[in-house]
Amino acid sequence: MSISREELMQLIQTPEDEMHDFKREWYKSTKTSELIKDIFSFVNTSHHDDCYLIIGVTDDQDCVGVLEDENRKNQQMVIDTLRQCPISGGVIPKISVDTYTVDEKEIDVITIYDTDELPVFLSQDYPKNPKGNKIIHAGQIFTRNKDVNTGIVSTASFGQTEVLWKKRMGLDLPIKQRYGRVLSEVQNWEYFENRRNECGYVYTVDPDFVIMLEDMDEDRDELMAFSLNLFRKRINTCHIDLMFRNVLVDSFNGVFLDSRNALVVMPDMGFVEGMGEPLTGQSYYYYLKSNLNYKLQMMIQKVPHGIAGGCEQLRPFYESVVLYNEESEKEEIEHNILAKEPSIEEEIDVSEDDIKKQIDAMWADFSEEDDALKPSNIEGMLRQLKTAQFINQYLSSTRD
Repeated sequence: MSISREELMQLIQTPEDEMHDFKREWYKSTKTSELIKDIFSFVNTSHHDDCYLIIGVTDDQDCVGVLEDENRKNQQMVIDTLRQCPISGGVIPKISVDTYTVDEKEIDVITIYDTDELPVFLSQDYPKNPKGNKIIHAGQIFTRNKDVNTGIVSTASFGQTEVLWKKRMGLDLPIKQRYGRVLSEVQNWEYFENRRNECGYVYTVDPDFVIMLEDMDEDRDELMAFSLNLFRKRINTCHIDLMFRNVLVDSFNGVFLDSRNALVVMPDMGFVEGMGEPLTGQSYYYYLKSNLNYKLQMMIQKVPHGIAGGCEQLRPFYESVVLYNEESEKEEIEHNILAKEPSIEEEIDVSEDDIKKQIDAMWADFSEEDDALKPSNIEGMLRQLKTAQFINQYLSSTRD
């Protein structure tokens, strides 16, 4: 995402550092290699933030603008310049170019997006026909130390290069964030069962990462809103412990659906403002793609083993929970959907007939004495279910 104008103003008032640099004017055609070097320097950084080349601002932080700059480039021109470079591995740095008005002057900002595909360098000398440009040699690694880029005739030190490789492999991250990375490598996880009646998943590339499954007490068996659409509605719960070198890193509740035919990770609970209880709002279940429980869910679902279940369990489950792309999307829904879609109040209303149909479908799993069959409990879960379904329909109609 490009920088906001407010964020840009803060940067202009801040001296140059590892995340932003000022340029009075655009790079001339004889300075194309300098443009490439400066972009590479911001790509090859040890931190995990986006970086900015702010053009039209002097080193003294005076805004002079670029409106009449004859060397001015747009986003496509900068991307084309990068594509012409013989980048080792062929991974083109992700950038964007945006224009802002500051003090009635146009300022261009090249955003260099954070990546862990490091280090970025050339596999051949460039350019072949310099035409006044200095040559960037194959294997040169440019980086940025505080407010200074590596020189065009230099390369990063051994220590600086080592830090970049650690970032690439995630070795610089806290252990929970490392877990998020390794969970995405589905091909490197395997399900196991051993002689001690233990079961779980092991990360075969680094067996220090182990996920253990352990059943909870039988009296924890219950009913959830996201199991109402399944043929067998009773759930069984388990602990899912994320271990690293026998140390507990994090723990989640797992849910066995449909008579233990599918294992899912417990979704989070969200609330729509202005509905239900005055202090809590109307609740529902959701996943957020950036959260660890969703990444764990994706790993379990994709690793080949029967414990993950099939479409007959997963389809109704995913129809009963909301999947958000970003936290901002969740916030927008929870705070504003009632104003945008007032019909939600009617859509999630639960009738006595709705409750009766659910209870009639539960006799195979519950006895009359079970709290799960109390009409008030069924009503609450049906409202949760209908809320998630309504949000899913809304998101489906509004997403690009």
